[in-house]
Amino acid sequence: MTKKPSEESTNLNFEQSFQRLEAILEQLNTGEVALDAALGLYEEADKLILSCNKHLVDAEQRVEVLIKNRNGALALDGNGQAQSSPLDIDIDAATDERKRKPS
Repeated sequence: MTKKPSEESTNLNFEQSFQRLEAILEQLNTGEVALDAALGLYEEADKLILSCNKHLVDAEQRVEVLIKNRNGALALDGNGQAQSSPLDIDIDAATDERKRKPS
């Protein structure tokens, strides 16, 4: 059984998700997409946006861990990679908080 594009979008890295988002936007901007297909593309784009946001939040958290450890010894895992601690956060709350921060 083949996966739908929306199912595959959850397994993409940030760059792949972003490229797929751009492709969806190009399709929708042509104005030649039928309504049902456009709705499907819109739903897929929504999932991709959430995925991209999660990737960005995760990357930001990893950078924060590295910066916090800069003054001390960098904690390494068994493979010699910098340890990071993924946090379980509400993506919507993080997005709302970023919108409130002054630029």
